[in-house]
Amino acid sequence: MRNTVLAALAMAATSVVSAASVVSADELREPRAQVALVGGVSMFRGGSPDSPLRPAVPFQPDADSPTIAGSLSVRVLGPLALEVEVARAGGRVVGGLDTPDNLFLSGGLQLRWPLGAGRVVPYLSAGGGIVTRHASDAFQRTVERAFDVRDRDPQGYARGGLEWRPGHLFGVRAEYRYFRIFPRDTQGLGGARSAYGVHRVAGGVSLSF
Repeated sequence: MRNTVLAALAMAATSVVSAASVVSADELREPRAQVALVGGVSMFRGGSPDSPLRPAVPFQPDADSPTIAGSLSVRVLGPLALEVEVARAGGRVVGGLDTPDNLFLSGGLQLRWPLGAGRVVPYLSAGGGIVTRHASDAFQRTVERAFDVRDRDPQGYARGGLEWRPGHLFGVRAEYRYFRIFPRDTQGLGGARSAYGVHRVAGGVSLSF
């Protein structure tokens, strides 16, 4: 039974490679729409206020958070596409503190330029949206509620990536995305909150239609 399964897997792999090798340039034409799923890590940097409040209310401590994201892009004019994405950066324990969960909702424009008959596709995009931060630490949640600290802030992003398409349907990609988050000031705590950055490195798969 094991030999039969191994043989079947080997035949399937050979078929995929063979199919990918005979895909024509026409079949690899730029898709009208793409759905992508990526996973990686988001590196939050500079989210804590530069004030005596820092130890008590870190807001968004510097942390590396596991991240998963799903996106949809639709080509509207030549190499230009509209894109939307939902991403979740999960909290983790850093220095004894449960860091917040973050939900990113983003939308913008994507520019793609196929190389090698469309098999290799670099892409750039930029846009904006909002990020919703949910504090996991009970003390931090209490302080934020008491002083009416907002948990939803505007953000802008820029992204660069590279996709490899062995066939017209399936693709593999790797990308880097930088977010700039613009938190609102917290009047009740008497401290200004500066904009801070999030670096995201991720890889995943795409389906083209």
